[in-house]
Amino acid sequence: MSKDSLPATVTAGNEVTVYEPPASFEVVDRGSAEVIKFDTVGESFVGRYEFTTHITDEKTGEIYPQLLFTGGDGKPYCIFPGGTLRRAAERMEEGVWYRITYEKAVDVGQPSPMKSYVVERGMA
Repeated sequence: MSKDSLPATVTAGNEVTVYEPPASFEVVDRGSAEVIKFDTVGESFVGRYEFTTHITDEKTGEIYPQLLFTGGDGKPYCIFPGGTLRRAAERMEEGVWYRITYEKAVDVGQPSPMKSYVVERGMA
């Protein structure tokens, strides 16, 4: 950080410059997020969408998207989306509230069913 990026004031009658931190700050990262897992049909999560990042599995090299949210309690949350949530995420806007509800389990002939979600945008 350079001294040019710090707010400065000059004391009266003196050449000493004093650097003071700003009075308020804007959060740019809330730290580690709690993973939201939907296990029961009907479960919902409500949060403000922040952004999508990508996590690389160190063993396989596979890349997974991670949706980051801030919950109503101000805490960070994340979801590793499957197919229907990935599709919805393409249309999500940063800073907008969403409700995600695990709607149903769809039998796709695999050992575990596909989870289907309803994603709703918060309205003012």
